[in-house]
Formats: sequence, C-alpha cells, structure tokens
Amino acid sequence: MECTISTMGCNASAHYSKHKYNETAIKATVLIQRWYRCKRAQLEVRRRYSLTIFQSIEYADEQEQTQLSNFFTFMLEHCVHRGEVARTSTGSDVSPGTDSYVIKYEKIDVPDSYRGPRLSFPLDISHAKTLLNALKDRQLLHARYVLQLLCETRRVLKEKPNITHVSVSYFKEITICGDLHGNLDDLLLVFHKNGLPSENNPYVFNGDFVDRGKNSMEILIILFVFLLIYPNDFHLNRGNHEDYILNMKYGFAKEVLKKYKDHGKTILHHLQDIFSWLPLATIVNNKVLIVHGGISDTTDLDSLNLLERNKLKTLMKTRKLETDKKNQEEHSELTEKERKQVLDILWSDPNKQHGCTPNQRRGGGCYFGPDTTDQLLKRVKTIEQSALQNLQERIFVHKRKLMDTFAKCDCKNTGRISISDWAAVMESVLQLKLPWRMLRSRLVKTDPDGKVDYMSCFCYMDTARPMHQVQPTLVETLCKYRRDLQMIFNVLDEDRSGLISPNEFRKMWKIFSSYLGIHSHDEAVDKLAQSIDFNKDGNIDFSEFLEAFHVVHQLENKAA
Repeated sequence: MECTISTMGCNASAHYSKHKYNETAIKATVLIQRWYRCKRAQLEVRRRYSLTIFQSIEYADEQEQTQLSNFFTFMLEHCVHRGEVARTSTGSDVSPGTDSYVIKYEKIDVPDSYRGPRLSFPLDISHAKTLLNALKDRQLLHARYVLQLLCETRRVLKEKPNITHVSVSYFKEITICGDLHGNLDDLLLVFHKNGLPSENNPYVFNGDFVDRGKNSMEILIILFVFLLIYPNDFHLNRGNHEDYILNMKYGFAKEVLKKYKDHGKTILHHLQDIFSWLPLATIVNNKVLIVHGGISDTTDLDSLNLLERNKLKTLMKTRKLETDKKNQEEHSELTEKERKQVLDILWSDPNKQHGCTPNQRRGGGCYFGPDTTDQLLKRVKTIEQSALQNLQERIFVHKRKLMDTFAKCDCKNTGRISISDWAAVMESVLQLKLPWRMLRSRLVKTDPDGKVDYMSCFCYMDTARPMHQVQPTLVETLCKYRRDLQMIFNVLDEDRSGLISPNEFRKMWKIFSSYLGIHSHDEAVDKLAQSIDFNKDGNIDFSEFLEAFHVVHQLENKAA
C-alpha cells in the first residue's frame, strides 16, 4: 500500500512538473510572438512615416516651385520696365524658344587624349554593354557623342504616338520601372536582376529619370541608347520632372552644366525638346494603362492621343510676358483643356476614398479614388468593344480571301487548323500587325485539342449576339456601308443621345417628304418608326437602324 502510494506520488509530481514546463513554454512563445508583432508594427509605421515625409517634402517643394514661378512672372510682368524684361528674356541660358545654343555635333572634335567610351551609329548591343561598363567606372561620355545621341533619340521619339501600344505574348514578361531620379545604381540593379533589355525582355520606364540624384545624365544616355537599339521593345513615358523649369529647381540643369562646361547649354536645349517628345502613356495588351501620375474624372485617352505633345515644354503654368506673345503666335501652344489632360496624368495621385478632388498639396493634378478608375476602365472597355466590332467587320469584308487561304492550310478539309496557321493567315490577309493569338478567344472558337474552327470567325457580327441568320452577302454589304449609315444615324439623332426619338424621326421624315414632293400622314410616319423599333422601347438605336437596312437591302435584291 505504501509502495503504491509512493508510486502515485512520483507520477503526480512528474505530471505537475511537465504541466508547469508546458505552461512556461507557452507563455514564452506568446511573449516572443507579441514582441515580434510589435516590432513588425513599429517597422511598418516607420516605413509609412518615411514615405509620408518624403512625399510631403516633395509636394511642398513642387507647390513652392509653382507659387514662385507664378510670383516671379507676375513681378516681371507688372513691376519691371519692358526694356528690362526684354533683356531678361534674351539673356536666358536655357530658354526653349531660342536657337542660340544649337550646335551641330559634327563641328565638335574629339581629342586624341579622350579615353572615355565612343559611339558609332547605328548602335548595337555591344555599344550598350561597353557604355554601361564605362559609366559604372564613372567615365564621362564626350559631348560630341551626347549631342549625336540626342539628335537620333529625337528622331525616333517623333515617330512614336502619344500613347504607345505594346503587345506582349503570355509567355513573355515585361518589366515596368518607376522613378529613377538620377540614381544610376538603381538602374544598374534593375538590369542585374531582370537582365538587359532585348527583343525578348521588353521594358517600360515610367518617367522621372532626372533630378535629385547625381547621375541623371548617365541614366538618360543609357535609356536613349537602348531606345535606339530596341525601339519596339524599350519604351519611355514622360514624367512630371521631364520639365525644364523643374530641372532648374531640382538639380538636373546644374548637373549638366557642371559635367559639360563647354556644351552644357546646348545639351540642355536639346533635352528640353526631347522631353516634350516623350510619349505620355503606355498600354500593354489593351489591358494595362501605364502613366506616371494617375488619372482624373475627365481623363480622355482619345484626346490625349490626338494633342500635339511637343508643344508642351513645361506644365508649370505661368503668365505670358509681353515679349513672349510673338513667340506664342509663331508656336501655338496647347489649349487649357489639353494642358489639363496632360497635367492630370503626370501629377495626380491615387486615393482610398471615392471621388476626384484637386491636389492642393502638389499644386496640380488631383486625388482620384477607385470609382474614378472604374469609370475610366468602363470607357476604355466601350472603346475596346467598338474596336473589336470594327475588326470583325473587316474580317467579314475579306471573308472570301480568308476562306481561300484557310483552305490551303486545311489539306484534309476538316475545318480545323492550328493556332499558328490561323494567326499567320489573319495577318497575311488583313495585314494589321495585331496580336492575333491574344485576340483568338474574342474572334474564333477553339477545340479542346487546340485546333481553331476557322469558319467560326464569320459567325458573329459583334460580341453581343450571333449572326447565323444573316446571309453573308448582306453582312459584307453592311460592313461596306456602315460608315454612311452611321452618318445618317447621327444626322437623325439631333440631341446626340445615341437614340432616335419618334419626334426626331418625324421631323427628319417631313424634310425628306418635302424634298421629294410627297405627302405622308403623321400616323403613317409613326407606324414606320415603330416598325424599325424592334424591341419596342419607344426609340431607335443604331443596331435597330442597321437591322432595318438589312431588311430593305434584302427586299431590293429579291425585287431585282
């Protein structure tokens, strides 16, 4: 009995010790987790405050620059004699409107004592690698080569649209880089991690290449070299610091004048013009919009694509001096509406709250919320659907030629061909240089085994409804006359609502009747309008207008 009790006592003591040890371990674990979470929270707070501090300093500086620019312009305009203003304007070192610093690079000699990198055009990847190594060693590219590089870069940029469209296949990556701000080590690190640019390794650099850092000039040289080597796979967007007024404030102009004492002013003059030719945005696969700043509730990609971007040398809004009026007449600038379109995409910032409000801290652009982004995407989607419909119409017009070419690839007459053959046929016939593989799911049906049913690309007039019931000849005729029908529809649609109301139809019919000298009762006109209104909603949309054309055209053919 005693032994039994003794044994029970030992077991109880061991169990108690083990329980106490487990409890201590759990407390220690909880304590470590609590410490770790607190440390992580502190680091996150520090990170956010650091970003906020940098952003606040940047905003304050940029707002200060805007206010100073307006102030000094006002003082020059109102408080300085006109003669002094004239002397001030003509004495400007980096005025974008003068040609006093334009020197042909051929006239600049490279001395034999020069030991830096040399460039020979056209450039290739070996030149780029040699230049990278030289700039890593802090060697300076001679002014003669810099000016030649700038001239070639301007030529390439002038050929690019305001919004660059980039097509990347699904198995290929594209690298998008943000602000470099003169930090050469950041650029070299990007190339080290992601590889040098090439046809299979495309890049988009999204503005703000210069200012603040010490190597802005080196960064521009590298970017421009790769742009010349791979103009279709290396893309540059303009940032808000690609602006000669900001360059004078934030150090880039000073850097150039210090590194190139003899030809610095000439280089700056060329760069002012090159910055104005930089594209404003890039769209990847018609799905990803890349802009330096953001958007606003009035951002219109069509308007951005049409404006003359090179006329906007600076976005800093300043009052015009009396001596600038002649230059303004000779070189007309953008309208205020066009200027705001550019200002919004270069200076705006995202916001968690809905809405779109002016960005008072920056002095330009706006804060845009998620709803503003959704609205733009809906507008872009509508444009995309319209473009897709136009493409499908073009396919219908070339149906016979496409079918003949498809048949050559389909030797066994199965109605199925490979995706590669389908894409090659579409491009060879239509010659539109489109990413046909990416568009395949929107245009044609694909079998589980990966074969394309090439006849299915003729079965749809648009993405909304099938057109099996419409004869191919009618569809082809519709495509040929669609633009004319659109013009007629727009004439009838007086209020531009996208719908023809009974009153608009009746009014136009009266004009038509008087022109032909016939008389029609209002009831008959209303009945005619109702016959076109297929969904009976009281208005005629463009699809119903097209359907009425189908019917009339078919009846005319039968009568013939």
